[in-house]
Amino acid sequence: MLDESLASPGGFEAVWQRVQGARSAPPDTGGEQLREFMVAAGRACELYRALACRMGGCACTLRRMAEEESCRARALAGEYYLLTGDCCPPEPSCPLVCCCLKSLRSAYLAERESACAFRAAAEHACGELKCLYERCARCEEGHARTLRGIILRCI
Repeated sequence: MLDESLASPGGFEAVWQRVQGARSAPPDTGGEQLREFMVAAGRACELYRALACRMGGCACTLRRMAEEESCRARALAGEYYLLTGDCCPPEPSCPLVCCCLKSLRSAYLAERESACAFRAAAEHACGELKCLYERCARCEEGHARTLRGIILRCI
């Protein structure tokens, strides 16, 4: 007689995993999302630094935004460590700035998208992480407004 666990869809795989002694993957507790946020903040920081070197008129503003992104990346890295126990070094980034105006527009769109992502993440987080996500969302919205102003002045 056929074992019912084998007859069910995916049943054989589950039994085979137990036979092999494989463990099921632990549920993601938000670490992957934190890591993505850190990478995005690091990339934004490097982009703003590169743009500041090429755009003298708004270099001070872009350097300030780069520093804010750097601070955000460090804050997210701290939360990542508290959540996972792992240190997550920043990924190397080398922004290619061919056309400043196009780069600014891409950054503007990325900031808006990032603000939405932080708001969505805050809805599912609690405690200090929720506060951090909400603060990050507000900062990203501010960066989007700043970039919008720079773009409109450039046109």
